[in-house]
Amino acid sequence: MKAILNYPVLSVLFALIFGVTSAWAESVSLSPEAWQRSPEAKLSQSGSSLRVKSLASSIWLVPQQRIHYKGSDVVDIAYKLRGGNLIVQANWFDADGSYLETTMLGKATYKGEQASFRVSGSRAATSTDSTYELKLWVEADMPSLTLESISINQGGARAPMLSVEDFEDSGDIRIKQDRDGSFQLELEGASGSILTQKRFSLSETPAWELNLQRITPSSAFSLQAIFWASDGTYLGHADLLKDETDPSEASIDLREVNTPATAANYSLKFWLSGTGASAVFSILED
Repeated sequence: MKAILNYPVLSVLFALIFGVTSAWAESVSLSPEAWQRSPEAKLSQSGSSLRVKSLASSIWLVPQQRIHYKGSDVVDIAYKLRGGNLIVQANWFDADGSYLETTMLGKATYKGEQASFRVSGSRAATSTDSTYELKLWVEADMPSLTLESISINQGGARAPMLSVEDFEDSGDIRIKQDRDGSFQLELEGASGSILTQKRFSLSETPAWELNLQRITPSSAFSLQAIFWASDGTYLGHADLLKDETDPSEASIDLREVNTPATAANYSLKFWLSGTGASAVFSILED
């Protein structure tokens, strides 16, 4: 199978914004013959895209293409989904081709059209000469998915930590994500917050960068880390940014924060204050 090297849209934008210029990408074939699939899934070609339909409520797809892990791999997917969720996993194999494990990379929903996920696995899975293949799950009533492109970006690309689907619904703040990966928050009222439903591992994702690109005058932006025990017990919070009123960049390292001793995971809580406040920010793994 011939690999095609290119620069996918999301990775190029992130590279330009954050100074990452050395990443290359291997594209995943979207030919129906190049994919294994659950028996209920029906695949067809539509131009350069792969169309997937089924009467089942859950189907899986695996491209017959194994990727050599480089240590900083990021998956970029351009897709269209009619309802439901698109779940992305990685099946890992050792140097001899023996199966090691399957890891969860992330979830996208029908609300989006672009998604990026960091490829991650255990220490054994990500050792020298290991390979992985992607496994996609579509969970929806009568799934209908169009894959427009899938690329594995290697050699220094950094993944966004969040997608719009990772936030809980908020009655105070509206959120949307632009094509460059940045988020726009709009406050309804004088003060409000929005929390990520996604929880990060303190051991695996302790550090990241936040770029507050824009904030309306007479407004303030704050950020907290909410700490959780491994059993889901709430343990407290820490203020990471407090009442920021001007655009700024911050490198956050939770190893330098006074975290509860039994904390295993954390979520992020974003605050806006000031009538009519809005802010634009981006956040990437360190």
